[in-house]
Amino acid sequence: MGVNENDYSLYGSLDWNKIILYENYSNWEVFYLSERGTRDNFHVFHSEEEACQYILNEFQKSLKIHSKASELLKSKRAAMDLLMENGCVEILSNITDKVLFSEACSWSFLEFIGYCVEIQKVENKNELFSQLADKLCFRNFEYSWDDLMVHFQDFNWIENTDIYIIHHDLSCLSSQDINNYYEVIYDTIHFWDEKKNHKVYFIFSKNEKDRFYLLKGIGSE
Repeated sequence: MGVNENDYSLYGSLDWNKIILYENYSNWEVFYLSERGTRDNFHVFHSEEEACQYILNEFQKSLKIHSKASELLKSKRAAMDLLMENGCVEILSNITDKVLFSEACSWSFLEFIGYCVEIQKVENKNELFSQLADKLCFRNFEYSWDDLMVHFQDFNWIENTDIYIIHHDLSCLSSQDINNYYEVIYDTIHFWDEKKNHKVYFIFSKNEKDRFYLLKGIGSE
C-alpha cells in the first residue's frame, strides 16, 4: 500500500512516532507511541490476526484521509489566494509569508488541514500567555517571553505539519508587549523554517498590521 516502514513496528520494538504491535503474554496490544512516551489509541486483542487486521484497517483509513487532506490542501491554497486577491488577507511584505492579517475572515477551513488554535481578545500579556498555554498544552510555563519561545519550539508532539495560531484582538497589548511578541514570532517562524517538519503561521486582525510595521527593524509599508 506504500506505507512507510518507519510508521510501524510489528515486533515489539518501542520506537517513537510509530504504531506498535506488542505481545503481552496472551494478549496483543496495539498503540501509537508518541515522542512524549504516551501510548495513544491503545487497543488489546486476543489474537495476532485480529491485531494485524486492525493495523491494516487503520493504515487503509489513513491513506484515504491523506488523499482527502491533499484535496483539502489544494482547496485551502485556492481559498487563501482568493482571500488575498480580494484584499481580505495581507502579509508582512518582503519579511515573511507566515504572519497574516485578515478582516472578518472565517478560518474554519484551516481545522481540516492543520493544527488550529484561536486566541480570543486579551486585555494584557498575562491573558495572552494564559490562552496560549491552555490552547497549546504548555507544561510548566513560566509566563515570560523567553519561556514562550522555548514552548513555541516544542511542537514536535503535534502531528499536523501546518500550525495556525489565530489571534482575534491584541489591541489592548502595549507597544512593548507587541514588540516582544513579534520577536518571539519571528524567531519561531525561522526556527521551524530551518527544521522543515512544521510550518507555523500567526494570524492577526488587520487592525494590528500598522502596529507591526512600526516595530523596530520593519519600518513602514
